Amino acid sequence: MDLRAFFQLDNPSGEFRWLTTFISALHGLASALCAVHNVRLNVPENGIRFEGVGYHHDLRPANILVSRNTFVLADFGLGKLKPANEPSVTIWKAGTGDYLAPECTDEDFHHQDVGRSVDIWAFGCLMAEVVTFAQRGKVGLEEFRKMRLDESPDKVWRNTYFFGSDKNYRPSVQRWLQSLETDAHSHSFSQVILTALTGDPVRRTQMTQIRERLALFSLVARLNAVYDFLTKIFEFNDLKEERSPSIMSIWFERERVRAFSKAFGLDNSVYDNTAPTIEETVYDYCFNKLTDMFHITREFCEAHDADTESTGNLMRPEVTSASQSTSTETLSTYTLSRDISERVQELWDILPDSRRRLVEAEWLHRILESDNIQELTTVQSSLSNSGHTPVYERGSALAMMKKIRLEMLSNPSTGQYDNQLSAQDIEYTDTFSGHQIGLFRKSTPVLVEWMYYSPRWKSVSATQRALVMSLKAKGFGLTGKVEGLRVLDCLGFFEETKNNAGYGFVYKMPPQIHHHAVTSRPTTLHELLITSAKNAKIDKYSSEPLLEDKFVLAYKLVAFLADFHTIGWVHENFHSINVVFFLAPEEMKSIGPISSFILREPYIIGLHKSRPASEHWQTEGPAMDRRFMDYLRPEYLQHKRFSILDDYYSLGLMLLEIGLWYPEQGWSQQKEYKALPPGKLRELFLKRYVPRLGPRMGSIYRDIVEMCLNNGLDDKSPTVKTSEEKSQSIFRAFIHNVVYQLSELVRSAAPSKLGLLDSKSMASSSIFD
Repeated sequence: MDLRAFFQLDNPSGEFRWLTTFISALHGLASALCAVHNVRLNVPENGIRFEGVGYHHDLRPANILVSRNTFVLADFGLGKLKPANEPSVTIWKAGTGDYLAPECTDEDFHHQDVGRSVDIWAFGCLMAEVVTFAQRGKVGLEEFRKMRLDESPDKVWRNTYFFGSDKNYRPSVQRWLQSLETDAHSHSFSQVILTALTGDPVRRTQMTQIRERLALFSLVARLNAVYDFLTKIFEFNDLKEERSPSIMSIWFERERVRAFSKAFGLDNSVYDNTAPTIEETVYDYCFNKLTDMFHITREFCEAHDADTESTGNLMRPEVTSASQSTSTETLSTYTLSRDISERVQELWDILPDSRRRLVEAEWLHRILESDNIQELTTVQSSLSNSGHTPVYERGSALAMMKKIRLEMLSNPSTGQYDNQLSAQDIEYTDTFSGHQIGLFRKSTPVLVEWMYYSPRWKSVSATQRALVMSLKAKGFGLTGKVEGLRVLDCLGFFEETKNNAGYGFVYKMPPQIHHHAVTSRPTTLHELLITSAKNAKIDKYSSEPLLEDKFVLAYKLVAFLADFHTIGWVHENFHSINVVFFLAPEEMKSIGPISSFILREPYIIGLHKSRPASEHWQTEGPAMDRRFMDYLRPEYLQHKRFSILDDYYSLGLMLLEIGLWYPEQGWSQQKEYKALPPGKLRELFLKRYVPRLGPRMGSIYRDIVEMCLNNGLDDKSPTVKTSEEKSQSIFRAFIHNVVYQLSELVRSAAPSKLGLLDSKSMASSSIFD
């Protein structure tokens, strides 16, 4: 039927039972009008080359057909095409209906010259009536038309046009749309309608802009519907800890859907015009995947409701044999979780790497936000049993690490530890930058870091100390599946009683991973910076890495902190001596453009001072090494309580060093600056050296460094009440403003080769204009 007849139905059926179908149908109609307004034909597909402009000029319900789940533009009797180089203005021909634009006639009803903006006005009218019918049905649509009739400026020739005597939309139109608004989403939708109903045709929004906004609204509507159905399915079970891997998988996938929406601004920025533009081909791909999930989850919920109504059960199987007792839900639940997981993964796969990293960070933050050990155990085991996708494996490893961190917070006094080694297992062979390296049991190259005895330990029993050290070592022995967590695998710990030394943590060194000539001795970022600074006096340009290698190094340091803070730890000694490379240039020569590839594989050490980021965790604070006091945020030196902001300050200073490829000490140890207090030294960095990053690394990199050094990640919001809430707010800002921005720089700086992208890669690389 046509839309006019459709508006007479008491209850729309089929796909149009849901508001989301109306929104996607409007998007399809907007796409059709865009194709009419800008016609492009090519020889391979159409047999002719033509570029032109067109118009419909008779857009009204009677000329729109209603298909199963969309609207189809029809009746082009008043339409016309013109070559693109000809004016698109024409004399208005007599059309009928309420959607007449104010510029079509003058006060004496003389037809005026009009353009394609007539179609835009009519489409605004159409959107208003469609959303009215979707929400309030035939009765609501009649009420809306009566309001316009009552507000007709001419009491003799009354009409239900959308404009009044001033040629702008009638106040009743705005009041009606406001009455339909129930949330930020519907308010934003109303604003799009009103921009199409701008009286001045020159200022009226373009059809392409409306289509882009409707694409976002359509995706958001589908995302929200899928999220709601998954929530309902998940809540079939009452207690999270009793839920099976399949049910937990549904929860994980629901949060992946939400992360997809949140990380791309589809939950908020779609309302304030800051959401990205999505290409039509990518929109179609995403919408089809979401539509599949919408129907799969809807049908499952409807079947469940019918089953519950007739039998009262919650889709729990009848256990009739021992072989069936291992299952806690029907096959349909398992199939559902598998089907949803496949489609969510397909959504993630089309994203550029930088966007995918942002989405994954949002998801991990959500599923690991609990501080309940039992809940984290359920999350960790469910992730392990629900599949072997990389994102699940990474989540499982991080959940285990956070669980260990919580066990440390509980001050364990009893327990078992099987990772205590013997001091005789280590044969030391060399040192570098204060670190020791050697062989473990005569064969495995290792790095040993020390946690020296403290007078505070006297009040803690040796057994309890060993148990805490065991948990700490175990926490960093699970990093194999967490690529961003650039930490060496910890083999265990041992106690050195001679000279009251303390505890040694033994880390397995990675295999050499490049065919270039390398030494067996690692090197630190600090050593590379100092050596390069010395060699730069001879040849400045041969002693600096490639730009893309700098970006990769910076990003990997940022990604490390993102994962580290996800599990609730702070590093406390994040500086250039604790960034290690196991691919070192021959004879410690300076890093230059040819050898800068080694910067792409940094590892973070110095973990003996790292600790859980909790107010309840007692700490001795960072190591007070005079060489690295400048990496400490001035506020820490006042309050003596370490937070994630302090790690970000240290990161900012390291990014400054990397950007200018010069050691911080080269600035702070100059005579005129040597006696500066910490606050004044920060001002020096911000005023003198950070601006130099612009020409070298670009404005985005420069702004990231400034944000880290100047507490820019803390919005100091008065609505944040607890320190935990503040940390979470700062961490989210770090993910969006630092992690994502740097990953985009890495992507843009990477050298590309033409002709190597397949169609999917091309689509994913240009999702967001």
